Amino acid sequence: MLQTHLTNAESLRKQRAAFRVKLLNHFLLVGLLSAILQLFINIFVGVGESSYTELSFIAILLTLFLINKKGYFSLARIGTLLIINSAIYITYKLEPTGGIQYFYFPMLVLSLVLHDPKDWVKSLIYGFLPVFLFLYDSSKFLGDRDIISVLINFSTASVVSSIAIIYLIRANNNIENLLIKANQEVSEVGEELRVKNKILAKTNDELDKFMYSSSHDLRAPLSSILGLVNLAKLEPMERHADYIEMIRDRVIGLDYFIKDIIDFSKNSNTDMK
Repeated sequence: MLQTHLTNAESLRKQRAAFRVKLLNHFLLVGLLSAILQLFINIFVGVGESSYTELSFIAILLTLFLINKKGYFSLARIGTLLIINSAIYITYKLEPTGGIQYFYFPMLVLSLVLHDPKDWVKSLIYGFLPVFLFLYDSSKFLGDRDIISVLINFSTASVVSSIAIIYLIRANNNIENLLIKANQEVSEVGEELRVKNKILAKTNDELDKFMYSSSHDLRAPLSSILGLVNLAKLEPMERHADYIEMIRDRVIGLDYFIKDIIDFSKNSNTDMK
């Protein structure tokens, strides 16, 4: 039973890891499609200098996507959280009006989701990076009063979002643990039923053997009595007393056997002392 519990926990750990791999794939794919769309828009409106930025983003996102697809999730995760934050910082520094700074927020969310709950220290460190870069970038292009408002609003949004995400992660983990516990209880009940079914099958087999043996032992004296009755009919009257005595012996033996069956039934229903 312990082995089953460990197997379930290991399976759950692998499912969580696979979920993070898929999540990173989807994030990189969405970012890649967004960069390609922005590239086409820049070409269409004739903003050639911005195309180099989008091409750089496409190259970075595509590389990270392929690394993750090859199975190097840790490398792809670290690269995504460091390189994408750096790329957003550099792009925003070059083009502060392009709205690229809004990508800091999903980077904060991603840093929390891509890490296992036991790695919460790493999650907070990587989550602090986009917050710091956003505030640092904003301080260069906004006035003192504006930066205070940005600081308060962005910090509040980051804290609220982080609390919500952490709550959802913990709730999901609690539900998964409850499912593991329920599965373990079901396994225990199933094992108990299997043992009881085995005992029941053995009892039924013994009962079949007992019925076969008992019916044979019951029929034997009855057949003997019937034979003596038939013989007595063929013999003269003075021999009938001998046959009656033999029939009496058979009846007494049958009575003893029936008493043994009754005693056996009582013993089977009585607790052992």
